[in-house]
Amino acid sequence: MTRRRASVAVAPPLLALPVGLAVVLLAAPAAWAAVGSITSPVDGAHYDTAQVVTVAATVAGNDAGRVDLSVSDPRVLAAVAGQPGCTWTLISRDGAGALAKDLDLAAAYDASCDPTLRGRPAVNGGWQLTLTASGVNDSRTFTTAVPPAAPAGVRTASAGPGRVTVSWAAPAEPDTHAYAVLDEGGQVLDGGRGETTALCSADTCSATVTVPAGRGHSASVEALRRRNPEGAGADLTATSAPVPLAATAGSASPSASATPPAGGSQGTGAGAAPGPTAGASAAPRRTPTPLAAPTFAARPRGARAALSAEQRRRQDQQFAALAVKPSLPPLPGGARQTAGPPSAGPAAAPQDEGQDGPFSRTLGYTDLTQEQQRQRAVPLAGVADAVGLSPAAFWRSIALSLLLLLGAGHARAFASRAPPA
Repeated sequence: MTRRRASVAVAPPLLALPVGLAVVLLAAPAAWAAVGSITSPVDGAHYDTAQVVTVAATVAGNDAGRVDLSVSDPRVLAAVAGQPGCTWTLISRDGAGALAKDLDLAAAYDASCDPTLRGRPAVNGGWQLTLTASGVNDSRTFTTAVPPAAPAGVRTASAGPGRVTVSWAAPAEPDTHAYAVLDEGGQVLDGGRGETTALCSADTCSATVTVPAGRGHSASVEALRRRNPEGAGADLTATSAPVPLAATAGSASPSASATPPAGGSQGTGAGAAPGPTAGASAAPRRTPTPLAAPTFAARPRGARAALSAEQRRRQDQQFAALAVKPSLPPLPGGARQTAGPPSAGPAAAPQDEGQDGPFSRTLGYTDLTQEQQRQRAVPLAGVADAVGLSPAAFWRSIALSLLLLLGAGHARAFASRAPPA
């Protein structure tokens, strides 16, 4: 009886041991694998302006360990020869939680990626975001297709007759690969297209172009940027404002960005007035002789006939200066001009010396020769001259007309006297 009671008394402590152990295990914090994902931007997002992209991710679980959110530029994914690309870490932390950071496409690159690209715009193409943690590996992609900035600081300077050197600031975008110098009609000037590697140095780019006649008023610079590292698709472009061209040796045209130098000297700034051409002599200018106001004295009737040919020409020159028309036709009866051999250009008016200085024979006066005076003394010489016949030919035509009239009259009289049939 006593032995059975003792065994029953020991049983409760033995039963309580597993129950307490279970309570301790339940009270201890449980460890589970981490989970996480990228929440921004959405997968496949597209950006065509240099804006700020918010990159965000969340990681949960007490076994996350080290959490990294990194970004790779398009050259990494494209794997184009000669374009190694770049990958760098945006956010890094220990343990789970929320992660967020802004990625400015206008100044995307970090110094840890490539010191030469620090602060420069993002390359166009497909970008990749990667989230890694203990047991977590998530990724998102987005694309950019942002046009280049319009070329700035465009200047022109003469490089000899018909040639101009155009210069501008080097591009900020790593993938702006070419430039073109255009005329005012949008056509590429000869020598004005080339790759950035050939046209640009560290800070500036330049191209020497040939300017044909009629296309040398102004020029603009067009930048060409790739859509992706592979070069697929048409380039994205941006064009500068036009600036005047300087196609004359030694001259320079105004620039869109510079300011004119002090002292009124020739410069390349905006608003600078075109200066004289250096190294080229200016063509001599003829200074016109001022024409004195004509004076007219009262003359008796018939006084003009007593004037000499030179005095008549000078007097008519004064009348011609007051006329509305630039020149007057030759007076009737003047010397008829004969057609001569063609000349290379307009012949200069003959110059005569008068008592008031040299003058031009604008009205075509010449002194009458003895033969002309004799012909004018013949009756009806003016009529013969008007119809374009010599006096002898004129009289022969008159005589022939009279003979024809006389013959016609006799024939009519003879016909009227004939007896009837």
